[in-house]
Amino acid sequence: MPLSSLPKLAAEQLIAMKGEVVHISGPKMISSPTKGKLRKQEAIIKDPTASVSVTLWQEHIDTLELSKTYEFKNFRIKGKQSNRFLITPMNDPFCFTECASFAKPLANINSDRFQAVSTKTVLGSIAGVQRAMKNLECIVYHKNIHPSHLPC
Repeated sequence: MPLSSLPKLAAEQLIAMKGEVVHISGPKMISSPTKGKLRKQEAIIKDPTASVSVTLWQEHIDTLELSKTYEFKNFRIKGKQSNRFLITPMNDPFCFTECASFAKPLANINSDRFQAVSTKTVLGSIAGVQRAMKNLECIVYHKNIHPSHLPC
């Protein structure tokens, strides 16, 4: 399936496609209120018709190589029609195999999409601490204990 047809497909649909990896960001750790800590990695994949942003989750991080072409099975479509992206599904099988490169030249990358997955590093230092606290907590009832209530 050519990437240019993504806007015509329904969100949440699983698709098979072929594409070349042209950018990979470093892995990131995020916190989810329902799933806890998750690892993800952003990439850009393109074919002769278009380019698309891809999010690799958990065990799929660091599995793709830059400048290699793959056939993918079961990427999940996300986003609005004008701004589609793909993710590895959380509960469905996802697989890919390396394959031959495209004979035709690849599409240009949308610069907005490339900016969205570029890795940025921010360096800083702590200027001061406004307030620090130390609390004693009961390990059975998980309640704070005032120091005056402690036995000597």
